[in-house]
Amino acid sequence: MSQRPTKPLYPLEHVQELVRAGNFHFERKRCEETVIPVVGDYSKARELIRRGLLELTGDDFAHKDVLPDGFEYDVYGLTVSSPLAKSMGLRHRRTWYAKLMIREEEDGRLVFCVSFHRLEKELERNGGLLKPCW
Repeated sequence: MSQRPTKPLYPLEHVQELVRAGNFHFERKRCEETVIPVVGDYSKARELIRRGLLELTGDDFAHKDVLPDGFEYDVYGLTVSSPLAKSMGLRHRRTWYAKLMIREEEDGRLVFCVSFHRLEKELERNGGLLKPCW
């Protein structure tokens, strides 16, 4: 069995710089299925994803992976902060799974969040095992 990498493919500082600049996108269908039912609407879902990505740390990194189409991405598991949970009405729903990559688009680079949804199963990360809290 290979050792789990401890560093993401895409530097977190760069990911967060792009997110702060508003250069991020997420898979709309998956968001409609998983995030909107929790927070209520698209704009709140976008805000949760934006703020969640900005809260990521190196301890949240879990592993790198490859999509069937060959694109590489990084997987994170995070527990959102109390202020974020409170502002989004999450109550006890604090653990989330994020899968992301940086893509080149015609108008520049952006963070593409392939997935952002509740953590469904335990996830080993740099900061230790994260268990679902839902």
